[in-house]
Amino acid sequence: MKTITQISNRILTSLLLLLAMGSFTLFAQSGMNITADISQGDAAYVAKKYVLAAGYYEKSIARGNVLTPVYWTKLADCYWQTRSYDKCKKAYDHLLAKNSGSLSNTDRIRLAEIAARAHQYKKAGEWLKGIPGFEQKAEAFMDAGKLAEMEKDSADWQMSFPDMNTPYREFAPLLNSNTLLFSSNRPYASKTRAFDWDGGNYSRLWQVDKNTLSTQPVSSLTGKQITDLSAIPTKSKEKRIAGVYEGADTKASAPALSVAFPRNYLQGNTFVGSLVEGLDNVPYNAGGVSIDKNNTIYFSANYDHPDANKINRIRLMQGSYDGKKITNIKALPFGDPNQYSAMHPAVNPEGTLLVFSSDMPNGKGGYDLYVSKRNDSSQSWGEPQKLDVINTAGNEVFPSITEDGYLYYSSDGRPGLGGLDIYRIPLKDLLAGNDSSEHLSYPINSNTDDFGWTQGASASTGFFTSDRIGGNDNIFGFNYEKKIYSSLIEGYVKDKRTLQPISDVSVFVFDPKERKVYVLKTDANGKYSMEVKHPSDIIVKAVANPCNYAIEGVKQNCNCDCLAMQVVNPSKATMVQPAPRDLLLDKFAIGMKWKLDNIHYDFDKWNIRADARPILDSLVTIMKIYPIDIELSAHTDCRGSYSYNDTLSDKRARSAVAYIVSKGINQNRIIAKGYGEHQLLNRCDNGVWCSEADHQLNRRTEIKVLSYSSDKETPGAFDPNKFKAGEQLDPTILPANFFEQCK
Repeated sequence: MKTITQISNRILTSLLLLLAMGSFTLFAQSGMNITADISQGDAAYVAKKYVLAAGYYEKSIARGNVLTPVYWTKLADCYWQTRSYDKCKKAYDHLLAKNSGSLSNTDRIRLAEIAARAHQYKKAGEWLKGIPGFEQKAEAFMDAGKLAEMEKDSADWQMSFPDMNTPYREFAPLLNSNTLLFSSNRPYASKTRAFDWDGGNYSRLWQVDKNTLSTQPVSSLTGKQITDLSAIPTKSKEKRIAGVYEGADTKASAPALSVAFPRNYLQGNTFVGSLVEGLDNVPYNAGGVSIDKNNTIYFSANYDHPDANKINRIRLMQGSYDGKKITNIKALPFGDPNQYSAMHPAVNPEGTLLVFSSDMPNGKGGYDLYVSKRNDSSQSWGEPQKLDVINTAGNEVFPSITEDGYLYYSSDGRPGLGGLDIYRIPLKDLLAGNDSSEHLSYPINSNTDDFGWTQGASASTGFFTSDRIGGNDNIFGFNYEKKIYSSLIEGYVKDKRTLQPISDVSVFVFDPKERKVYVLKTDANGKYSMEVKHPSDIIVKAVANPCNYAIEGVKQNCNCDCLAMQVVNPSKATMVQPAPRDLLLDKFAIGMKWKLDNIHYDFDKWNIRADARPILDSLVTIMKIYPIDIELSAHTDCRGSYSYNDTLSDKRARSAVAYIVSKGINQNRIIAKGYGEHQLLNRCDNGVWCSEADHQLNRRTEIKVLSYSSDKETPGAFDPNKFKAGEQLDPTILPANFFEQCK
């Protein structure tokens, strides 16, 4: 539903005077007399009978008359008001080809919207450039980043298409408990026949139990279904009033009755829903109703009579709604039959706050939002105040107040995707004068008109209107469920010197949002990983050995490393997020193995030779510096029997350990183990010929770090290896400065 050009009193008066004097000129240069087609078209145009006016202008063109730019502008306006956007563009194309300099700001705004409907956003921005009040919208159309954010699809929204939609207009829904009220200009019918269709096309108020609706995903609509939804052309009805946002949906005049609705369509046709009773004598028209907790219903309706120019404006009314019928109907003091309309009421549950849209004089744009207040529902409404904190140079229409404290409204003057877009703002911010309006991104908003939001107690389920299918207003259902996507953080713990992976290292991940510490263990590849389900600035720390954080000067033996990383929240799928770097530990991490080179024994001997002592002495030095507990293992090649090799390797390991203990290392910190030929490093097994060098590779002495023990007897020592993978810890059980150096 698009913008109505507001004609000022001065311009309107001038037009009427000129009409009365017969002073309009049809052709700027030819001097030809005014034809009957143009005269009738002008009369219809002034009365806002846009379909009839367009028909007369088209007839004049068909007769071979060349319209001046003034009449191409009028024809474009007729098409715009009746939402015939393709025809509107063609009319403007004719105008631009003849006289591009004559475009008004209104014309440029419309050309921008037509371009936006075609996703030609750059062109739309160019049309809006320099128009006062539309600077931000023009900038957004030209900003690819902003557009991408607004167009970003979200799987959190599930859109559905209810079966009460027809080729007619269904719009402005309202959820009232389990009842869905909505406006439609459909002819109402029983199950066997259509009736009471008198050629008029006022919108009527319908209702249906939402639990009885059948729906289908919007994505599953077939081409035939979309075509069928446009089967009855809405332009076949006369468009007459100002203030319904398209000058439409009023009683058709005699020339229009013949094209109202095909009789064969009415016969036997049925519709989902039933008419709300009690409005038979009310010219209900402009959609949008609202109900407070006392079941007072607020709605828009035409005045009983048009003004002197045959413009039938809109006013606000109220009544009592019992779930089936509206009674006690009376007009509210909002609107003026000779100057402006008031429509689209939205009331809070308490009935003390009423927001509505109006084109009353001195507004900020075409239609603005106003608010009226009262202390309780028994009082009269106060003088309406403009909500200029959200009003723009465009139009703000179709407000709704939700139970969770938001005002939803539609605007075509704010940065958006084109046409009317839906925005929301907390009521408390609005009333405090703070514009914190939020644009609802795709798929709620689109490059077409989106308006008439309604929801349940929360914004997780509800309905809204859009003309995105076939250019016809339909009601769409939505379900919103925030899908939780996670980031899988991955990293590695490696040896600081060799950059080889270290397995079975304890890794602690602190999530400050959850105030929890998660325990991980590295795998055989030194890898750790964890799923994080929300954005957070986490700390990851790998600790290899027990460490006393409470004693000054001991910290250098902690053998740890840590890092901080920012976890992002993916929007569509679980995302792997690698750590910014590897965690590097000293070479004596638990589980680490290395070979003692140049440890040689005489044949069939196990005593420590003089040339092996310096190598063992270096191991003693390491064990005196680092509080590691180790396994010293001896290995043989495959030559000889299993039992012989097992015995020989065990004796050699014990001999080496005895030497180390003799140098002052505690016997409890070192274990001797002989593996014989059970852990060969290559293919040189029994029966396989190998060179002496290949056999030499298997004859070796190895060291494996088992644990760290020196701090175990120290009060206050923290042992990282007592925790199991998957544990969740309270951060308070860790040393107070455990993560201090990681930030």
